[in-house]
Amino acid sequence: MTSQFLTRLSLFLVLSFVVVAAPVFSQGECRWNEGHFPQGPVGDVRAMEVFDDGTGPALYVGGDFDHLARWDGETWTELPLREETWGHFGVVKAMEVFDDGSGPALYIGGKFKEINGMTVNNIAKWDGALWSALEGPEPGGAGVDSWVHTMATFDDGIDRFLAVGGEFIRAGGKRVWRVARWDGERWLGLSGPKGSGCDAPLYSLAVVDFGNGAELLAGGWFVRAGGMRTFGVARWNGRRWNPVGTEERPGILGTARDLLAIEGGPLDGLYAIGGAFEPGPNEGPSEDPWEVFGFLRWDGSEWTPLSDQPGGWYTGFDGILYRDGDGPSLYFIGDRMQDEDGSYYRLGRWNGMEWTPIRLRNTADHPGGVFNALCVFDDGSGPALYIGGNFTLILPDRPRGIVRLTCGPGKAMEAPE
Repeated sequence: MTSQFLTRLSLFLVLSFVVVAAPVFSQGECRWNEGHFPQGPVGDVRAMEVFDDGTGPALYVGGDFDHLARWDGETWTELPLREETWGHFGVVKAMEVFDDGSGPALYIGGKFKEINGMTVNNIAKWDGALWSALEGPEPGGAGVDSWVHTMATFDDGIDRFLAVGGEFIRAGGKRVWRVARWDGERWLGLSGPKGSGCDAPLYSLAVVDFGNGAELLAGGWFVRAGGMRTFGVARWNGRRWNPVGTEERPGILGTARDLLAIEGGPLDGLYAIGGAFEPGPNEGPSEDPWEVFGFLRWDGSEWTPLSDQPGGWYTGFDGILYRDGDGPSLYFIGDRMQDEDGSYYRLGRWNGMEWTPIRLRNTADHPGGVFNALCVFDDGSGPALYIGGNFTLILPDRPRGIVRLTCGPGKAMEAPE
């Protein structure tokens, strides 16, 4: 694939894409929760991101609980939030680091009304010391009027802004239709000659270069973006929305919950993670002519399912590139991925040729556990893969909500039995 990709740093989070530079081990030993890793936040982890507030990089964790947690490699701490700070209902679904000209800050999005008594409406900025709302000069209030599912930093050398996507119709009082940009001073829509925004929820944003400069890539449940037929995946070049697909199929037949762009090597390509219909074998009168795949790859000319991926009716949630003991691999999480023997699992690894299921079993008192997000963080001892969700795993320390995979020289990766 000759296209050049600019990847966004958004998944130090759950459910969203990150390409992380890390050493490659020719042979490696991978272990779960090895070393010092005390229990983190107890709750449903939905988002993770790495942010340096001036005291060093740390992993920030948010979700369906009443605070934000911070892991610096030694201790877990809570951000200074008063009780019931979110208002009547609070969930953090997305995180992104963005510099609006005043210095890097951590932005959080989801579904919440207030932070420490200040009205923010589903999105807020943390500069390491203070929270602030995203409120422009126009009347209509701060933030957006419904769920924020995703954020990404766009910078093409001319324009720089924080792209925000979700289920909202208005941002800063303006009609933007589920996707908007914040430049540090005001909210703007992303429009084209035939319209603005998307016609249904948007779940993922990334920045990509198909050879004509940086473009904003959007994934979701929509059929149209900017009035154009786009089918689940669309790109915005600063002037208009365009599909990522062919004339016959301008996108994917399904939902893109995450997008992952990788440049070079055997994993080169653009990956859509979600749930898409593809023609099946149709071998008999009772056979369904369609199959559902959670992971598709765009090679510059067509979308195809990843080879050797699990079957079954399921949804892919998130993906990330992590350099484990066998070199760079893609790790994916999904809902009830089905193996050849009929068993189900929620974490898989793909190295460009082969799919490997990784079974992490939940305890008997928490059988329906789910994985929501992936993130890579180096606390100084080497990069590790963090998995967030709502679970209690059968491991010696019975981790809840977050678990860590660390790789180093020595042996091959082992999953717990």
